[in-house]
Amino acid sequence: MGLECADTASDVMTAVDTAAHVGRRRASGLHERSAHRHLAVPAIPLCSSAGKFPVALRCPKCGNDVSEGSICAATGEPCMTDHEGIPRFLFGQKYWGEIGSETMRQLLQEAAGSHWRTALLKCVPDEPVTARLLAPIRADFLHAMPWNRIRNVLDIGAGMGFMSCDLALYADSVVSLEAVPERAEFIRTRARQDRLNVFPVIASAMELPFPPESFDLITLNGVLEYFGLWGEGDPKQLQEEFLRKSLTLLRPGGYLYVGVETRYAATALLGGRDHSGLPYTSVMPRRLADLYCRLRATPFHGSEHAVRGYRTYTHTPLQYERMVKRAGYDNVSVQGVFEGYNRQRVLYGLDDHAGRKALLERVNPAASLAGSVRRLLTDNRAVYRTLENEVVIFAQKPAPDASAAALPWAEIAAPQRTVVQVNQNFKTLAVICDQGVPVEILEVEKKGHEDAGRRLQRSFEILGALEQELKEQLPALPIRWAKPRGTVRISGRVWRRYEYIHGRSLATHLLPRHYDPRVVPQLFTRAIASYVDLCGQLTTHLRGSDGAGADDWQDVEEQLAGLQMGDDIRQDFQLAVRHAMAAGWRLSVIHGDFSAGNLLVTPSGEMVLLDWEHFSSNYPLGADLLRFLQDSIIESDRLKPRTGSAFRRHLTEAVQAALAAYGYGPQDYRHLDALYIGHQVAVLGGESCAYQPLLDAYRARRRLSGGPPHDA
Repeated sequence: MGLECADTASDVMTAVDTAAHVGRRRASGLHERSAHRHLAVPAIPLCSSAGKFPVALRCPKCGNDVSEGSICAATGEPCMTDHEGIPRFLFGQKYWGEIGSETMRQLLQEAAGSHWRTALLKCVPDEPVTARLLAPIRADFLHAMPWNRIRNVLDIGAGMGFMSCDLALYADSVVSLEAVPERAEFIRTRARQDRLNVFPVIASAMELPFPPESFDLITLNGVLEYFGLWGEGDPKQLQEEFLRKSLTLLRPGGYLYVGVETRYAATALLGGRDHSGLPYTSVMPRRLADLYCRLRATPFHGSEHAVRGYRTYTHTPLQYERMVKRAGYDNVSVQGVFEGYNRQRVLYGLDDHAGRKALLERVNPAASLAGSVRRLLTDNRAVYRTLENEVVIFAQKPAPDASAAALPWAEIAAPQRTVVQVNQNFKTLAVICDQGVPVEILEVEKKGHEDAGRRLQRSFEILGALEQELKEQLPALPIRWAKPRGTVRISGRVWRRYEYIHGRSLATHLLPRHYDPRVVPQLFTRAIASYVDLCGQLTTHLRGSDGAGADDWQDVEEQLAGLQMGDDIRQDFQLAVRHAMAAGWRLSVIHGDFSAGNLLVTPSGEMVLLDWEHFSSNYPLGADLLRFLQDSIIESDRLKPRTGSAFRRHLTEAVQAALAAYGYGPQDYRHLDALYIGHQVAVLGGESCAYQPLLDAYRARRRLSGGPPHDA
């Protein structure tokens, strides 16, 4: 329970030429504009590889329902054409994308013959979009949405499927509205390969081809700020016009989600580039920004052309709230988001200053004195809302049934009780705050990570059993854990409840701002000794006085049997097991993920170990100690060179002393390293599921040491 940029709007410049034209994309990426009024209209299938299109389609020009071969009553042209099996309503827009048009075509070709993830890593390994699409934390608001109320979703400005494919893990169907044909093709490829009910459609957000009340949720991530590019007139009025239209597409009680930057964000005030492609334009008066952009016209992010004038309006959080309410929405909630709407590590209500501050200090502590000074400004109660860099907006369409009025967390929130959502790689946490003070933490696995869910449930049950069986011994344990408190059902999902532990992790103590050379090295030494003591006591308790089940190395060896992994890791693991058996190593209870980030120190000096999902009752303790050493060395990299060197020297001596006391010598370290990596691969279900930087670091150490370990 320890506490990326999404595809921005892609129908840029649709106003350049939004008249429908029949045509097929040439190899050059341009579109034919043939005069086709007198051509035979092809039959257009309203289905895809994912099945029949989930909602009705309606011509945005004449308003008639679209069927195969429909002719628009307003233009005399086809209402819709078929773009390689994808319904298409929009033509003439210039290419827009995170990568160039030629590279995009190469990516599509590669993805047609391999998995889309493999294609990304091969064609655009160093592009931000690749890191964004493959990151474990993305637009993770969706993991706490009330999915028991949501069936059909419309994702507007879907890009390369950044949100659409995650939404499809929960919804019955997701319609991905995307203006750029190449990106719609990539979404279709992702959906086919991952067997998701995602249905791309090529259309403009200004002309939505759907009848009223078609959806239960409409999402826009990094899209609202671009509406000024797609029409004439005041960009703010175009944004509000869209919000009114979106309301009609929702069923009563349906939800709107928007992720967007703010006008006076701290990053903007510090010179961060605005959507115009220039710094400071968002904080200027609109007319001055427009003149400045005309004089300095430059291509903005993702485009291959410049736009004249300032059209990409952002607003303050309060202005967004008023805008959405004017459009007719109820229950409007504007929330702050760290690190941003594309990498949503923390979501918090902007009215909960204390809860926001408490969780950000926990998740993102100031690393330096300069960082602490900046926090004095950005956390100031009077201005923090305005300086928030990015926000996410939730709202509902009014419904006659009052029980349908339920935004995320409505079932457990109260006037003095707020919820802060914290997202991690495989799970989502809800931190319940009472008058801004965190009091409890809820945990659930993300959809699509069922293996992680089984680990989390097993950890929950193990800690619950230890709480019951060790009632008398708990006060004497050198390290304890967060107490499990049962479960609670929220929006149809079961969340595991734990007490919230106030304190600072050992990793935080290694930040320059918090490092004290007189205290921290001794704190780490105590952590090592306490952990060894804890494992010894738990091992004795679980095995009993007769030592039943001790030292079952066959069980250890079988953990990797049948799992997918590289031959190098398997070979090293098997050599390590044989070496351990010959040396007579003892097996014990281990936490399995003993690290500086998972060990909290409370204000009273108590140590609390979190995240027990890698728990093992039968493994060599030295593997966890070596893992702690490696993790802490990495965490100390931000210290000044001399300070960091002294700390690492002290820590290495402390770990080596603990290893020696347990019977390990220097000749054993490489085998312990192999056993640690083998355990991580085993608990996560194979090498492809393990943390790749961890494996890369192990293989780098392996190369430096000259290959596989040798038996002593």
